[in-house]
Amino acid sequence: MATITKKRRVDATEGSIFSKMLYFVIPLMLTNLIQQLYTIADNLVVGRFSANPAALGAIGSSASVVAFLTALFSGFSVGTAATVSHDCGAKDYKAIEKDVHTSFILSSSVGLAVGIIGFIFARPILELMSTKQEFIDSAVVYMQIRCVGMPFVSLYNVGAATLRSVGDSRTPLNILTVSGLSNVLLNLVFVLVFGMSADGVALATLAAQIISVVWIFVVLSKRSDEPYSFKLSQLKVDSKTAKRVLKFAIPGAIQTLGAHIMNIFIASATNNIFDPEVIEARTIAGNIDTILITVLDTYIAATLTFAGQNKGAGKPDRIKKSLFVSLAQVCSIAFVVGQIMILFRVPLIRLFVNDELYNVDAIITHASTIITIMLTSYILYAACCSLCGFIRGLGYSLPTMVVALSDVFILRTVWIFGLFPSVKTLEFLYLLYPVSYVIFVIAYGAVSAVIWKRFKKNSVEKL
Repeated sequence: MATITKKRRVDATEGSIFSKMLYFVIPLMLTNLIQQLYTIADNLVVGRFSANPAALGAIGSSASVVAFLTALFSGFSVGTAATVSHDCGAKDYKAIEKDVHTSFILSSSVGLAVGIIGFIFARPILELMSTKQEFIDSAVVYMQIRCVGMPFVSLYNVGAATLRSVGDSRTPLNILTVSGLSNVLLNLVFVLVFGMSADGVALATLAAQIISVVWIFVVLSKRSDEPYSFKLSQLKVDSKTAKRVLKFAIPGAIQTLGAHIMNIFIASATNNIFDPEVIEARTIAGNIDTILITVLDTYIAATLTFAGQNKGAGKPDRIKKSLFVSLAQVCSIAFVVGQIMILFRVPLIRLFVNDELYNVDAIITHASTIITIMLTSYILYAACCSLCGFIRGLGYSLPTMVVALSDVFILRTVWIFGLFPSVKTLEFLYLLYPVSYVIFVIAYGAVSAVIWKRFKKNSVEKL
């Protein structure tokens, strides 16, 4: 029977957890940052080089919707990561084979459906969000092209989740390094050479997504000696495996969707109340703070992988230590990197704007407000990432969904629709995030304690 080659993976069940987690997470950070570079490069290129002053606002107006649609199938990468990491730790290689091929079919089906729906309803959705008239035509085209890429994103996410779950976080890094550079180069070609704007950068992103998914399929197909290798002959849905994947995928997707729904509501609030400069500032600030949040998000996957592998291997002490190591690393990164980015926020903001086309002073003022509030609060978000990954790694995805949705549909709804209309300041709108993260930390901490106590009790009973 095939086994997983050690040199291609990080074995979380043995050795130093601190060093192995860093070894695992650094390539994953770089991978996610390069993937995020797609959107950042879109905004940077159109903001600096496009002759269309509406291009930056158009991308910002549709970005929250594109992220929401992507979240509809992002849960399948969570489902793949959880099932593969558990089976990897237990050395159940036949189950890994079923996990991979079942996940590919489920995710690609949802990705295709989401892409079609988003393409057809792009304009009605953006009109419902009160997108400003000077932005909407370009925003519709940008969103439709991004929706064409949804199936490719869904396939890549499952492939990358598979590799990370067996401990290989370097291959996705190599793939996205090349596709990310291709995206930037094509952005410049479409905008500078062909005179395109939002539509050009969307086409560049689509091309890069196709490159990444073709490459990851080639990698998975060539690893024929590995249980996670992709084989057309094995491409079928195993009903038992599908239930396992969906157990994690559906709550994970719903949890992510809840956060993106609130981002859409916030985008709608700014569209209705604030000037175009605030929309542009929100777009730029979102690109800057996303750099840090993308780094922190890697610890969800890292903690899930380490906890999941050690759960499968029956090593509870290493599970607990994995959580504490993760918390120490991710909170340190959040504080240090956050403070550095706040310090250099003005030159970072200036990277995205052409002085001749935009009201730079107003954009800097508004974007600085958003960046300062968000980055200061991310040490709380960092703790949430570790706790969320820990809970999922132990085999529970539903509790994290319940906590997230309770926060979204109680606190955030009351804040945006109940409190904000009477205040109507940018500062008050974005203070929602740190308040929300405090509640998340308390709730996730309580859930983690309950689940850990139950897990320890069950482990003792099995002895």
